[in-house]
Amino acid sequence: PTASAVAAETASEVASEAAAESISRAVMKLAAAVAVGIGDETTVELKSANLNLTTEARDPSELSSRPVVCDTADEPVEVLLPASILQAAPGANASLAVSVVLYTTATSLHSAGSIDGRDGSANVSLSQTVSFSLVQGGVELSVSGAVQPINISVPYRPVLSNASGDEAPCVGTPANATEAALCPSTVECYFWNATLAAWSRDGCTTVAAAKGGYTCVCDHLTEFVIFEFPQSVEELLAVLQSSVSFNSVSARALQCVLDPRRSWWTALIPACTLSLLVFFFVALGCACYRDEIELRNTLMLLEGRRKDLAAKETLRKRRRAKREAAFSDSLAA
Repeated sequence: PTASAVAAETASEVASEAAAESISRAVMKLAAAVAVGIGDETTVELKSANLNLTTEARDPSELSSRPVVCDTADEPVEVLLPASILQAAPGANASLAVSVVLYTTATSLHSAGSIDGRDGSANVSLSQTVSFSLVQGGVELSVSGAVQPINISVPYRPVLSNASGDEAPCVGTPANATEAALCPSTVECYFWNATLAAWSRDGCTTVAAAKGGYTCVCDHLTEFVIFEFPQSVEELLAVLQSSVSFNSVSARALQCVLDPRRSWWTALIPACTLSLLVFFFVALGCACYRDEIELRNTLMLLEGRRKDLAAKETLRKRRRAKREAAFSDSLAA
């Protein structure tokens, strides 16, 4: 990329991060106002084309009593907290009301360039961004290392594969090359790591939700998103390299071997070729052996014929000698 392109991309990322920070501050102020000015169990909702928000003040004992729900243009986003959630929030006071804050943005406010070692500039699809936090006394609680999982249901319909057909995406990282070969794409849950300024999946696993979409099962709170990655041959090769050791293999050869739509051809053609080669060499060996026997028999017949001719020639000479001897005797008489 040119220097101007890099500068433009950097400026765009800075603007996105600034927008994300502005939205976060505004939402936190609203959550603080809800906690102070509105009674418990009262919900405030904001809806728009690009931003949807739900916040309400709850008694700490009621945090896990029901899911926190936020409507979106697709399906609602739901967050289900465990009963021990405040144990993972240092400084939390179990006697003060807690504001639960859930909002979604239609587009990601963070760069997709760095996705836990993956190339975010590739053909990657993603869901809306889901942010969830707890606010107490006007201060956002830092929640991490929860013993019991936090379930964040994110609506997402795969676009890189046919979710309702035979080519449904794989959920989470494939366990091995065989499983990876059957995945037209991979769907995984990621969270925004503000320290690394990158999307990460540490502390989160991905499961398919019963109502459609996917659930991020995590041990912390932050911003979450569902990424769908195309399953490339290079990624299959990486899975193989992590489990076995071999000399070399080309990406094209691996694609031919692992593509389930062509694997039976891949196995049938070499098998037929090998069978024909084996048959050819066996037939050639049998033909050579038969030719050798016939040649041997022919040589034996020729040798016998030669001996017969020699014996006949000897007999003819003897008879001629006898006739000559008899003729000489008759002349002498």
